[in-house]
Amino acid sequence: MPLCPFGPPTQYGLHLKVKDLLLPNTTVWNLDAIRKHVPHHEEDILKIILSSRPKADKLRWLPLKAGGYTSKSGYLLGQTSNSLTKVDCFKWSTNVWRVCTSPKLRMFLWKATRNALPLGKALAIRGVVAVAVFNRVESLQNWLVLASKMVALPPVGLGFTPLYPWVLWFIWKARNLFIFEDKSVSEEDTLLKAIKEARSWQAAKLLQTQKKPSQKTKDRVEAHSEAISCFSDASWLAKSQVCGLGWIFRNPQNVVIHQGSSSRPFVAPALVAEALALKAAITSALALGVSRMACYSDCQDLVCLLDADGQANELDGILEDIRELCSVFLSCSFHHVSRLYNVEADTLAKSASLLCIPPPLRS
Repeated sequence: MPLCPFGPPTQYGLHLKVKDLLLPNTTVWNLDAIRKHVPHHEEDILKIILSSRPKADKLRWLPLKAGGYTSKSGYLLGQTSNSLTKVDCFKWSTNVWRVCTSPKLRMFLWKATRNALPLGKALAIRGVVAVAVFNRVESLQNWLVLASKMVALPPVGLGFTPLYPWVLWFIWKARNLFIFEDKSVSEEDTLLKAIKEARSWQAAKLLQTQKKPSQKTKDRVEAHSEAISCFSDASWLAKSQVCGLGWIFRNPQNVVIHQGSSSRPFVAPALVAEALALKAAITSALALGVSRMACYSDCQDLVCLLDADGQANELDGILEDIRELCSVFLSCSFHHVSRLYNVEADTLAKSASLLCIPPPLRS
């Protein structure tokens, strides 16, 4: 809802662009321009934190936090945005996409439940006369719900992977052999093949799972022995949308050599506040002439994004600034730390947040 009277757009506003809402040659929002052209979006615009330096335009896919488009997200958005779509009570995630089996079999289950396999009604739509098998999609969906509750007995030799997707897959293969090659496969052979393939896939999956932890440990970046330890934290107040930022530096002998704090209004959500705290700390370190940094934060999501060179829509400009600032150091690493070891920075952030008074919005 507009916070003040707002009439139709002017002729100038017809071709208004985002850059027209910024101060000239900067990436700072022009409050007067915002209140003149889009006063009803003032608070929302001020929450968008841009990079400190002008950057080239990018295409971002807003339905995903990472900003990258995937066909799955587009499909889901199309399903939810269509008001005429029939309400689907079938739990696709539980009964299809999260079934612990081969990706090929998950796709097969999806096709079967979506009536996309070439049999029955699907063939009739194309003008091919065939015996209807699972003519109603709901019948196969109900079967999958019941099958997901079945437990493979110990002689089968399966643990976390269910048997029913493999049985259904080999029944489908046996059906195709019979129709197209006139070869019949007995029920016993079909079941034995399903069990054998399920065991092989489970064994390979277990081996793959065992290798992952050692790989992560190997790739972990350790802090340099001469690096200054930087602990940063943020205190975000959801009601007032203000945040306090705090940071503290320790030398290799664990002696505090510097601490600082600041605050900022119009910040949301909390992850943005954590990123701003880290950026402020790094900026302060560069001003002090620090050459090696080891940054510690109790926000695991932020650390993971920086370690993996990830992206997030609400953090796009801040992450770019952090990476650009870190390129100046001889070495810079990011580490997750428990809140118990980040109490000092947290105290500074909370004190700063209490002193932050957001400017009044135009009413």
